[in-house]
Formats: sequence, structure tokens, C-alpha cells
Amino acid sequence: MKVLLISCYEFHYGIRFKYVRRILEERGFQVKMVFSNFDHLKKQKVSYEDSQIIRIKVPAYQKNISVKRLYSHIIFSCKLRKVLKVEKPDLIFADIPPNTIAGSVAWYKGKNRECKVIFDVLDLWPESFSSSEVLKVPFWFWKRIRTSALPKADVVTLECNYYKHFLEDTLKGSQYSTLYLCKPPLRERLKFSHEDFHEESTLNFCYLGSMNNIINIPAITKMLTIIHQKRPVKIYLIGDGERREFFVRQLKKNGIDVEYLGLIFDETRKNNVFRKCHFGINMYNDNVVVGLTMKSLDYFRVGLPTVNMNIYDTGILVKGYQSGFDLSRENWGEVIEEIVAIREEKWNLLHENTIQMFQEKFSEDVFYKNFNEVLERCGISK
Repeated sequence: MKVLLISCYEFHYGIRFKYVRRILEERGFQVKMVFSNFDHLKKQKVSYEDSQIIRIKVPAYQKNISVKRLYSHIIFSCKLRKVLKVEKPDLIFADIPPNTIAGSVAWYKGKNRECKVIFDVLDLWPESFSSSEVLKVPFWFWKRIRTSALPKADVVTLECNYYKHFLEDTLKGSQYSTLYLCKPPLRERLKFSHEDFHEESTLNFCYLGSMNNIINIPAITKMLTIIHQKRPVKIYLIGDGERREFFVRQLKKNGIDVEYLGLIFDETRKNNVFRKCHFGINMYNDNVVVGLTMKSLDYFRVGLPTVNMNIYDTGILVKGYQSGFDLSRENWGEVIEEIVAIREEKWNLLHENTIQMFQEKFSEDVFYKNFNEVLERCGISK
């Protein structure tokens, strides 16, 4: 069986495709991958040494929210149609968004009905972007591309349960299932080296990821400011984005000790920052549709308890496992008091529960089991 794994983002190999590829190759399938020649994270051209990667040339862009990015995705999806006609796959596993990929794969499926298609929904566009009356009509057309394409798949996998609320009118109940992201375990558990838990000790936080319009900068700043009024606070920032300077400025204006570290891709360097921290921050705006974030897995993997806000699946898991704090307008004061009063015994419990949550929900073994079930539902037996 010939298989194509499709994404315009090369970094999806590390979070998704390498696991899917391994499972399929163990079954004896011929697997090729289709990526663009542009690195979305580093914003630069990229080349590949893997002979099983088909590279599609696309225009570069610098801003995540921009017309140039949309144009780059459209070019990728148009050129993808030619790749599909040449490769003639028997099975397609395609990451969505961009929605235009779904459109091109659905087009191929319409002409080759024997081909099995799995759409892997890792985000919802345009729902995950802040909207306005001006954008209402273009957003409707943007969403329509996905809505018309998804029903043509044999199975649709969702990055999180939350997306079911937005897709239930599009998909039949038996057609989709949740397939959480996964990461390999650490070779050995991370030894934390943060300060002792007494009232005057500094509470160290980490924010990892894009610093853009969808993260809740006012809430993060407000939370840290209130905590800082009662005990010292420091935050480590890993990542970048169009709102990075504003984010740093707001924190410093409120007396927060900030250490900006830029982009860090090396796991060891990243973990050396995590080991200094008490909590990871995972807080989004309340008008953003998100159930799980990739930064969550980095926190969970090392056992770093999280402060979550407006992230649906993560909030349910954090509350269920007692692996951190799920912050809302209703419990704002109560949760902040708990964070301020944190002591070693309580933190150790959160830490252990976070590791258990990672093992039971986001481990490689769990992913392999769940993806094999997806293949069975797709009519592909071992």
C-alpha cells in the first residue's frame, strides 16, 4: 500500500508524522511525506535529506497572521494536486489546517474513491483566530472549505475533544475520534532545582511558545502582578512572536522579573529552564478555540505543573488529575491564593500527578494503540 503523509509544516514530523510513519512502515506500507520548503517556526527556507520527503516550493512569509501566509498555503495546496496525481496513493493522512489542503485531498478522493483518507485536524481555522464583523464573510468562506471537505474522509482524527463541539454538524459520530499528540519519555526524570518553599522564596514561572494575539497577555500579567504583591515572582520566556516586546514591557512595567531566552529548540536547554520553575503558563484569550497546545506536552513530559486558562481539554485533564490549576474568572482569587501558598508537599503531588497524566494520555504507547484503532476503523487491517 502506497501512503502519503501531508503537511505544509515540517515540524509536524516530530509531533505527529514520525509516529504515524513508524506504525505504517511496520505494516510493510510504502510511506512518503509531503512538506513545504519553508520552516514555519524559523521563517526560513529548509531542505531535506530524507529521500522519502517530497518538497513543495512555496513563497516565504514572516508574520503568522498575514495575507502572505495564506497565499503560501494556497500555493502549497494547488501544487499538492499535481503530487497526488503523480504518486497515486492508496492512503492519505493529511494534517489540517490549512483548510486548502483538505480541499485538494477531497478533490483527489472524489476522483479516486478507492483511496482511503484520514484528515488529522490539529487546529480549527478560522475559529482559533479573533474575529470581527469585517471578517465575518471571509471567515465563513474559509471555514466552508473545511466543512465541505471533511465528510469525504474515511476517518477524521482530532487533536482534542473540544473540536467535536464545532464539527458535530459536519461529521457523523462514527467518523471521527480524538488522537492526542504524544512525545517520547525522558531518559531519566528531570530533577528540579527551584528555590525552597517558604513565604519569601521566589515563585518561578515559564511561558513557552508563540507570543501573539491569541495568548492572554493581560491575564498572565495580572496574575503574576497579584502574586508578586505577596511574594517575589520571576518568569522565563521561551519563544517569539509579534507581541513579544509588548508582553515583556507589560510584565516589567508591573515589577515582574523577566528573563527572555528567545527561541530554544534543543530539548536539553529547554529542560534546564523548566527545572528552575514551579509552574508552566498555558493561558489563552476566551474567544479562542483551543483544546490542547503543544507547549502543554513539554510541560507535562517533565512533570511541570501548569496554570491553565481557556484551554478546554487541558482544563479537564488538569482538574481531573489534580496536576495544576485551571484558572477562570469565577475562581480567580481562590486559585491565586493557592498558588501563593504553595508548599513542597502540595507541589510534589502536582508534579507526580502531571507525570501520571502524561503517561496515561500522551505517551507513545497510548498513541500507537489509538492510531492502530483508527486504521482498523478505516478498514485497514494488520
